[in-house]
Amino acid sequence: LGGKNASADNLAGLGPASGRVSVTGFPGAMSGSADLKVAAGRIGSQPYDEIVARATFSGSTVNLDSLDARIGAGHVTATGAVEIGKTGANGLPGVSVKDFRVQGTSVPVGLLAGLSGAASLPQLSGTVDFTATLSGNPLQPASLRAEVNAQGRDVSVNGQPAGQLTLVGHMTPDQKFVVDLTTGLLGQPQVVHATVDLAGENMPATIETTLNGADLTPLFATLLNNPNVHVSGRATGTLRVSGALMNEEGAFTGEALSGRAEFTELTVQVEDVPLTAENPLVVTFTPQQVTFERTRFTGPGTNITFGGTAALAAGGANDATVNGDLNMRVLSSARQNFFLSGVAHVGVNLGGPFESPQITGTASVAGASLALLVSDERLTASEINGQVRFNANQASIESLTGRLGGGHFSVAGGALLAGFVPSQFRLTGHGESVTVPFPTDFRTTADADLEISGSLESQFIKGNVNVRRSEYTQNLDLADIINRRAEAPITAGGGGGTGLFGGTTTLDLTIQGQDALVVRNNLADMVGSVNLRVSGPLDDPTISGRIAATHGTLAFRNDRYDIQRAIIDLPPRPGADPIINVQAQSDIKGYRVTVTMSGPLSGGLTTTATSDPPLPQADVISLITTGGLSGGTEGTSTLAQTGLGTATSLLTDTLINAPVQKATDKLFGLNRFEFDPLISGRGGQSPTARLTVGRQVNRNLAITYSTNVTGEPNQVIAVEYRVSDRLSFIAQYQQGSTDTLRARSNNFNFELRFRKRY
Repeated sequence: LGGKNASADNLAGLGPASGRVSVTGFPGAMSGSADLKVAAGRIGSQPYDEIVARATFSGSTVNLDSLDARIGAGHVTATGAVEIGKTGANGLPGVSVKDFRVQGTSVPVGLLAGLSGAASLPQLSGTVDFTATLSGNPLQPASLRAEVNAQGRDVSVNGQPAGQLTLVGHMTPDQKFVVDLTTGLLGQPQVVHATVDLAGENMPATIETTLNGADLTPLFATLLNNPNVHVSGRATGTLRVSGALMNEEGAFTGEALSGRAEFTELTVQVEDVPLTAENPLVVTFTPQQVTFERTRFTGPGTNITFGGTAALAAGGANDATVNGDLNMRVLSSARQNFFLSGVAHVGVNLGGPFESPQITGTASVAGASLALLVSDERLTASEINGQVRFNANQASIESLTGRLGGGHFSVAGGALLAGFVPSQFRLTGHGESVTVPFPTDFRTTADADLEISGSLESQFIKGNVNVRRSEYTQNLDLADIINRRAEAPITAGGGGGTGLFGGTTTLDLTIQGQDALVVRNNLADMVGSVNLRVSGPLDDPTISGRIAATHGTLAFRNDRYDIQRAIIDLPPRPGADPIINVQAQSDIKGYRVTVTMSGPLSGGLTTTATSDPPLPQADVISLITTGGLSGGTEGTSTLAQTGLGTATSLLTDTLINAPVQKATDKLFGLNRFEFDPLISGRGGQSPTARLTVGRQVNRNLAITYSTNVTGEPNQVIAVEYRVSDRLSFIAQYQQGSTDTLRARSNNFNFELRFRKRY
């Protein structure tokens, strides 16, 4: 039947058969019976549970006593007889079907599609109830008598509900099989009428339907099958298809079909842009090509005319023109956060055969804009002006300029076309003072020279990026960074994604910036330089090189430290842990304290602390953790006495208090909450624990409250305003002693702190 190879492939999934067949005699004088059972398997992609059949053979008649196929909740049953006659002129025995009846209940649509053997069918779902009868000689269509009646339930095509779906067919006395298909795919019952002349030469057929304000939205959704593209419309007109269903060899085919569609009203809305066709719009088509009579579409910002022939398959030829202005909003997609505006002028000719179409002409834009939503940031390009020239199988960008993030960019290059798709391309881009929200949580202004080359399947991006300024203001949780597992270092990408156009994209970028990195958050206020190389796949690149701070301060254990040295080395291998080397100084109680940290960031970090004038290690740690000296051996820091090491002593605040600080920030708006059980006693007193809460109002203003939780409260309230890295004002109130044996008045002081290196 023109598709027997596909049908054989669909039946290849049948399960193993078992049973008994006993037949004696020759055709015309047979005797016997057959009982068969076919185990569970698949017909095409549709699974079934079991097929059971029983037949008897008597003389020239084969009686199908019963056939029962179970497909989940569905059943197909069949009965009937086949009469095998004498051999005809073509060498084949005469066959006559008698009262063959097939009935189906809740049969999956996918099963019927699989049995059809048709290729490239849309995705179908739902169930069908049907009855069909057949009598006559299949090799002599004029002798056939047939009827079919089917009703679909919950049928959808490419995910779009088909609405009411019925099919009724019957044979007329003049050997024409007439079918009426009613579908609700267009929003209201739409009847498609078809007639097949079984007595005519090569089975001529006609298919026709009339549209009356039909809603085209579900039809476009079914044909496009893309949830990111929204096209709607309405149409009034007629559609007629006719032609022979069989070729000269007697095989079923659609190659001889041709049709004509004439619309007296056609409106299409792409996204939010309505387009209306001038009346009438006439389209003729064959399986090889479609021809549009000269047609104009108009709408806001759109006045475009096209006409001619476009090839659809081998044997078709292209000869079409497209001229006019097109509102670029029709190319936008709100679902993909992709927005275009402006008008494109198109003047192109399409020629050549289906296998190698040729495009000539130009397409240009003036004053266009493009907006993308990347994470929570909007990236907008404006004042886009450019022209693309098509020359047979090539497309070249003659000019393309615009503004992006306050800067300017330009693009040049071109592509080789395989039909209407670029097979190879090479683009170069230059950006100057362009500000973009990259990397994540950064805002970067840079100059860039990039080259993108390759194909839709594989792309390569290389070039240089000169960073003018890259600012990072997000607060960081040092505990999360320190506790980060080695198998997920901060230089590792997420992986598992794809590159541009759904293919693979490889990077080779050099990123440099002298005093361009600015970090202002809860941990640092610093300026630094970057010298990095980004290489490897786009979804999981390797970042290597060095980040070095040139000046600034670090916030650590409630004091600010001047940066003496701050270097982060990123090894050039995937998944490598960053190596840090940081040295910073702070003046605490008249001592210049120096803290040095070096080693892998997420494991093996070594920390040392010294002071000038020199102090014992326990006193240095006490200065950093409590703001005072340890008060002698009796008051030595408990943690220092245990020998757990400088790094542990200094980082205890981060590891213990950070989780609590997160919770209090959410509940009470306090971004400082510390409970330090390691505070040493002062002046020989017993050690105590101290609670500190506070709020960093902004980058320069902080308010802090502190009290002992045992013994004397010793409450302290401090307000600090930081003018610069070198100058700050501190106002502090300290509660007097409540111990009657040691009277001490409340104390209020004001400090002006000025730092200068010599």
